[in-house]
Amino acid sequence: VPLASRDLLVKGCAKRALSTSMASAREMTITSETLCALEWSFRFKVEAGREWTRDDPWWCGHSARTVRFCTDGVLRWAGDHSSLFTWRLSKREGVSVLRVRHEDLGSFPGQVLLRHSNWGFVFNSPWVVYASFPLHSKTDDAQLRDRALAESVKSWQWREVDRYNSSYE
Repeated sequence: VPLASRDLLVKGCAKRALSTSMASAREMTITSETLCALEWSFRFKVEAGREWTRDDPWWCGHSARTVRFCTDGVLRWAGDHSSLFTWRLSKREGVSVLRVRHEDLGSFPGQVLLRHSNWGFVFNSPWVVYASFPLHSKTDDAQLRDRALAESVKSWQWREVDRYNSSYE
C-alpha cells in the first residue's frame, strides 16, 4: 500500500486512502525509489533451461532467492556481496521495463512490469521472474505459473532473447 494512502488513512480519510490505493494497484510503472525500497524474490522460468533451473532454490523446493536493487545501479543478491550485476529502468509502451546486465554475460532481455492480484509488482521476461513479495517453494498461485506468465511476454522480448542467444553462438 502506498505511503501516501497510509498517511491519508492515519488522517482519517479512509475513502480517499482506499481510492488512491486502488489507483496505485493498477499502475504499470514503478519508480527507482520504489524498486530500491523493496526486497525482491527471483526465480528462473523453465524456458531458461535446465542449466539454470537445476540450481535455482525455487525449483529445488525452497523459497526463491532474494535481491535488492541499490540506488547506485547495482543489483545485490542476498548473501553475495559482488557487484557483477547492474540494473536500469526504462519504459516501453507506457510500462516499466527492467534492464539487468551482468559484467561477463552481457545485457539480458528486458523484463516487463506486471501487477499481481495481491497488488505486488512482478517483472516478467521469457527467462526470469522478479516479484516484490516472497516466492515460496513452488506455489500454486496460478498467476505466477510459467504458462500464465508466458501470455504476458511481448514479441519484442522474444526478439531480445534471439539476439542474446545469437551473440553466444
